[in-house]
Amino acid sequence: PTDEDEKGVIFGEGSLVFSGDGSVTVNAKGKSGIASDDNVVINSGNITVASTASTFVSSGDTTKVSGVKAKDAFVINDGTLTITCSGTGAKGMSGDGTATFNGGTVSIKVSGSNFGSSGGGNNPGGGPGHKSNDNSVAAKGIKFDGNITFNDGTVTVSCSNHEGIESKSELTVNGGHIYSYSEADDAINSASTMT
Repeated sequence: PTDEDEKGVIFGEGSLVFSGDGSVTVNAKGKSGIASDDNVVINSGNITVASTASTFVSSGDTTKVSGVKAKDAFVINDGTLTITCSGTGAKGMSGDGTATFNGGTVSIKVSGSNFGSSGGGNNPGGGPGHKSNDNSVAAKGIKFDGNITFNDGTVTVSCSNHEGIESKSELTVNGGHIYSYSEADDAINSASTMT
């Protein structure tokens, strides 16, 4: 529809649920790869998201992009999710709510630079201990405003210019294997408790 704000190559106002043995490949060049205004749930399958999309400003509004963006919650129970992002200010995975990793394999590589003055250690005005301006967008691997919980599975994150994994709330590791690397900032960061 012409009045619909489509936020990704695959976009849903409601929950997006991926199940079955098939494969999904997404190439994003303008906005996010997979985006939901509700939840993104992966139960099985092989999902690949390759994004060259960058953060952009239009009519004074900043549009942020991610490989996978879930407004309320992201959950993976099994399957394989591979994300590569090379655009300016693009995140591998992000959301306003929570992220829960119950199983499966997640691989994220973010090589894009930061948008504006939001920088890691190799960028002016950024890095640990520095605050970004309101219009800046950091190119992070995984970033959620809510809690991030790892219960099982394997998660590998590589980030060139900002944090690998960041929760603006609590970050909990109950199980699984988590590998996170950042060339310029924290590999793993939590604004609250980390257990």
